[in-house]
Amino acid sequence: MGRIDELVAQRVTADRADAVRAFAEAYLRREGAAPDGGDEGPGAEALFHELLGAFELAAGRDGAPVAVRAFNPTRAEHGYEPAGSVVETNTEDLPFLVDSVSAELHARGLSIVRLLHPIVGTERGPDGRIVRVLHPSGAPAAESVMHFEVDRRLTPEELADLEDAVRAVLADVRRVVRDFPAMKAALEEMVELARAGAVRYDADEVEEAVAFLRWVGEGNFILLGARAYDVVDGALAIVPGSGLGLLDDERRSRFARPVPLDELEPGLRERLVDGELLLVSRTNARSPVHRRERMDELLLRRVAPDGSTAGHSRLLGLFTSKAWAAPASQTPMLGRKLRRILAAEDLIEGSHDYKAAISVFDSFPKEELLAASTEDLRAAIVGLLAVQGDHVGVLGRRDGDGRSASVIVALPKSRWDPAALERVRARLAERFGADVVEAHEVLGEEGRVRVHLSVHRAAGGLPDVDWNELRAEVEELTRTWDDRVRERLVAVHGDERGRILAKRWARRLPDSYKAAVPPEAGAVDIASFERLFAGGEPFLVALRNEPAPDGTLLTRIGLYRLGGKLELSRVMPILEDLGLRVIEERPTRLQDGDGETWLQDFGVLGPGDRALDCDAVGPRVAETITAIWRGEAESDSLNRLVVTTELDWRRLGILRAYRRYRQRIGSRYTEAYQHDVLAANAPITAKLMALFALRFDPDRPRDETVENALRDEILAELEAVPSLDHDRILRNQLGLIDATVRTSAYRSGRRALAFKLRSDDVPAIPRPAPLFEIYVHAPEVEGIHLRGGRIARGGIRWSDRMDYRTEVFGLMRAQMTKNAVIVPDGAKGGFYLRRPPPDPAALRDEILAELE
Repeated sequence: MGRIDELVAQRVTADRADAVRAFAEAYLRREGAAPDGGDEGPGAEALFHELLGAFELAAGRDGAPVAVRAFNPTRAEHGYEPAGSVVETNTEDLPFLVDSVSAELHARGLSIVRLLHPIVGTERGPDGRIVRVLHPSGAPAAESVMHFEVDRRLTPEELADLEDAVRAVLADVRRVVRDFPAMKAALEEMVELARAGAVRYDADEVEEAVAFLRWVGEGNFILLGARAYDVVDGALAIVPGSGLGLLDDERRSRFARPVPLDELEPGLRERLVDGELLLVSRTNARSPVHRRERMDELLLRRVAPDGSTAGHSRLLGLFTSKAWAAPASQTPMLGRKLRRILAAEDLIEGSHDYKAAISVFDSFPKEELLAASTEDLRAAIVGLLAVQGDHVGVLGRRDGDGRSASVIVALPKSRWDPAALERVRARLAERFGADVVEAHEVLGEEGRVRVHLSVHRAAGGLPDVDWNELRAEVEELTRTWDDRVRERLVAVHGDERGRILAKRWARRLPDSYKAAVPPEAGAVDIASFERLFAGGEPFLVALRNEPAPDGTLLTRIGLYRLGGKLELSRVMPILEDLGLRVIEERPTRLQDGDGETWLQDFGVLGPGDRALDCDAVGPRVAETITAIWRGEAESDSLNRLVVTTELDWRRLGILRAYRRYRQRIGSRYTEAYQHDVLAANAPITAKLMALFALRFDPDRPRDETVENALRDEILAELEAVPSLDHDRILRNQLGLIDATVRTSAYRSGRRALAFKLRSDDVPAIPRPAPLFEIYVHAPEVEGIHLRGGRIARGGIRWSDRMDYRTEVFGLMRAQMTKNAVIVPDGAKGGFYLRRPPPDPAALRDEILAELE
């Protein structure tokens, strides 16, 4: 207070300084009231102007019931400038002030970032202005000062509207507090009127009504309004002067003038004329006092000596937290309903069903228990006890006034989450045309949930609904991803197997996966995980098509792996070599405890930026990626033909071996360019491989007529190739097939691919050519063996040169020249490691292993 005292002394006139200083002490009494800088730091100047403004508002109230201002403080005009708007009020100290104004601000979507609420004692002079500020306990008057800072600045129009609304709220609070004694008296009168109902109602019902009204008066109900109505000559009208609290303005009532009962809606007329002695319901209007929610209404029937309805006494208010906390079975009037339900169901005290019925009854929201009839509650409890296991139950009733309905949803806890709640609320709002759908959730036993939903339409006229249809809709809305994937697995794999797969795998998939992947796709992934674990291989590939968020179709390539996640730098080139454009990756790690199982799911597009035909292409793509991962195949741009033709990775291995052999005998074209040519002329490339199969597949009887016909067809198509380079490369491929004598391409279990070629027939081979040569090709090694004659001999050696054929050919020629007498027809061979280990010892071991 030091700096604040100094500012008061410097800037406030002597006749007001003591009052302002005392006000400042009360204003700053609450810890944390000061803004940044405190009352001693650089914020003291702003705080002084803030509290001085609040003091001036209170001092100038001048006998008016309330003073309110909503404004945007600026440093130039007010001496301080918070980020948001400010609302300040002054009135006599009353209950509910802070709660009521805060509720009004929240209802407008405003967040309160700072709130001060000092209670000050005041003494005012003849002019109505504050002359002294005292402690509230010893002052002529205790006054409330409220200062609210909100999270944003409002427009002038919004400020004016807010100021009027806050003033109206404070007026409502004053009316409620003013009439509280009279409303207490009205409640006591209702007790006596309830006793008078014995001429028409059973003693048990009268006793329960009396007990309930007394319970209401024991701190279980906040009284907000009261009013009485008479039934005279078949019409209903307000008893003049009976309005209290929020109901004191009788002119605003529909029944300010008599309204014939036969003009009322049938449900309301039945409720007023033939209903129970005491009715409890909720109103359309929300309370402007204390809590901004729909108010509770108590309507007591006044019974004439002849048993007819003479009128009604009405109380308006809010049940307190104490009321909601009390067990329903021990609450007056509700206990009677429970006893009648237990008796009607003939439940034996202490039995399982007896205890279960009480437990369900106690779990109901009290407003539902109070508003619903005994028969409706009985039907709901019996229905809920019958819904077990995975089943979903939907029970409901529609109030007779046509404004409200109650819906109860009972379902497994696994099927309920905030998203499901919002879906169900939206559907109920749509089906009933409702303004408000409130929800109350109850966690039951055995992993089940009950959700009580209150549907309200202020204008009335709630439509009737088919409860069976609604149950089916709610069941669909609350089906989880796990439910849907289980249904899909059952449809594909049968009931028993599908349920086993769902139970085994669905719980291991994280929520992030389930949020992104449709259940149909999830069923495919689960089947793939099962194959992965059952197949003995730590790697699996599967393809499927799936709609993208923009509605286009995207191919998803799933890489399933036991162990760590594959590096993108390894995976991306494989996919791009297949001619695929990678759009996204969706990685998922299974919840396996200490183990690691991964799904790396890539969204890709094929040629023309279209999804692949997974039925036709999928198996070849999956086999190719798997073969590359195992080291059985290579990844390069030749793999595009897997997608654009019917060639698989094995036949592409033949093309790749021929192409690499061409490089060893000498070619002016790069490997990448040759790939482009083979892909650009895919139909011819496919026919070249078909010719190879006709010549060398041992499972096909050799038919030279068919071979020659296909060869002629290829030659005819080559004539139409416009590029000379393309023509030359494709003819060289055809010439290599023609020059091949035999091959190991169709031998099962082979580690490498070998061709035996007549060297003279090889196009553009360097001269002089050997008689035969055998080319061996594998992903990790390649080699060649040259023979000068049909009977020849010679060794094989390792070479560290990529042009090792030239080296081997030179050695063979030298052997034939130097040793012509001993070895007239020489032979030499050599091999080249494509990925030699850097360590010399490891390199030697690798060379020796290849020589063996």
